[in-house]
Amino acid sequence: MIAADGWGAELQGDSVGGIRRMRAGLDISAAPNEESAFPRLELALSLAARKDSRADGIRWLRYGFEALPLYKPLTLLALGHAYEAAGQRDSAAVAYSRFLRLWDKADPDMQGRVKEAKAALQEVTGERTDSR
Repeated sequence: MIAADGWGAELQGDSVGGIRRMRAGLDISAAPNEESAFPRLELALSLAARKDSRADGIRWLRYGFEALPLYKPLTLLALGHAYEAAGQRDSAAVAYSRFLRLWDKADPDMQGRVKEAKAALQEVTGERTDSR
């Protein structure tokens, strides 16, 4: 509940206080598991979006969801964006490519994410991606 309160604070514009509350709430939980995955993902995304905490957010996105395969594609897409914001174009390209390998044949409802990743990959590499 504390982590959810922090997320709410962030949604209301208090990113510093919201991140602090999310961290506090997640520190109380026994261990990272499926039940805490969504708040942990929101924390990772929040950290990655801020220049002053981006490196920490990237660590969370890279290593915080290894045992949760349902979250892996979304963390790869978020990693691509975070690396791109950090100016690490090669790492962004790797993350976007890995995402596309996993979601290339996604359902039509998810094709927006695929198009987003293809466009981002093209942007960071300066090359056209195939338009499957």
